[in-house]
Amino acid sequence: MERGGCPVFPLELLEIIIGFLEEDEDIESLKSWALTSRSLVHRSQSSIFKTVKLLPDPSRHDWYEQLLPITSRFIELLESNPALALYIRTLYYCARRFDYYWPDITNALQKLTGVKKLVLTSRMGTDEDAWMNWIWLDGSVRSALEDIITSPSLVELHLSSVYNFPALLIGSVQNLQNLTLHHIEFTLNTQKNPKGLKISSLCLSSLTIDADMEVGLHQLADAQHTGVPILDLAHLSALTIRNVGDMAPHIPVLQRMQNLGSLTVEGEFKSGL
Repeated sequence: MERGGCPVFPLELLEIIIGFLEEDEDIESLKSWALTSRSLVHRSQSSIFKTVKLLPDPSRHDWYEQLLPITSRFIELLESNPALALYIRTLYYCARRFDYYWPDITNALQKLTGVKKLVLTSRMGTDEDAWMNWIWLDGSVRSALEDIITSPSLVELHLSSVYNFPALLIGSVQNLQNLTLHHIEFTLNTQKNPKGLKISSLCLSSLTIDADMEVGLHQLADAQHTGVPILDLAHLSALTIRNVGDMAPHIPVLQRMQNLGSLTVEGEFKSGL
């Protein structure tokens, strides 16, 4: 593959092949390619570490216990090679109260300055698994996650199974385009801005809401900061509603979406349309 430090085949061709492997999520092959040529290390690593999932296997009954070794390996990886953090564009993170046992997770999260998509959840099991209260998280861990959420690089945010999530954060995500909400309730203390965040009326390209969002959607729709709505519903382009059962509670919010170009309803619903 390499002769005298240079690839035998054109670098452009090899990068195309790496791109195919990235699409197939063939991590093992990408690891092998990173070892074949010094010229391919950067391109291979950028694909290997593009997406990081700090999530356990939800099908296992001991999924909660898996979080410790999974997160520990991630911390050790960034401690041994901090430059790898620059490759991470998509982060899946399961936030649990035991995060306060790990001061090092804060340092790891603070290195992630280029995340474009964040999937933040608190549970992987059944509906009986309790939601996560945002204020239960250790302050430094919560602050590090908030820095990722409000980063200019973030364009897609998925929130699941969290309550007391600050609505103010949504209005401070400068370039957010796609927002997905599942089992989310917000805190509406939107007059306090301890971080001095720049708050504006967020204009999304798409909003997706899932089960148990009757309360959370109304909270977000009504949230304001200094008289300005956190979310600009009037200019929302696309709305997807999944598995909500009864559509009727959402009608008052839908009526504010004056320029909605696309409405998609997935799953069964009882009434309301």
